[in-house]
Amino acid sequence: MTTTRAAVRDLAQVLTETRELAGPAHRAVIDGLPAGIRHVAGYHVGWWDAEGRPCAWAGKALRPALAFACARAAGGDPADAVPAAVAVGAYGRRPSRMPVHG
Repeated sequence: MTTTRAAVRDLAQVLTETRELAGPAHRAVIDGLPAGIRHVAGYHVGWWDAEGRPCAWAGKALRPALAFACARAAGGDPADAVPAAVAVGAYGRRPSRMPVHG
């Protein structure tokens, strides 16, 4: 059972580091959008509720963490993967009914 606790702690640390590294760039992308779209995008990533009130929990950050893990696995610096991490974090979700083309 100790292994499970260590794995959970490690995951929490990875996600915290991911938010710290990708967070400012992700915020800049969303903040650069027109107001109506910014509201929807911020809601979409879990930064605020439907009324625009900040949420205590700001998303899982799993997709950006995977982008950083891929950079590390390839021998790269995760800081160089920030644009990719932001892209998959901001645009990696697809509504279940949206058609997939290609």
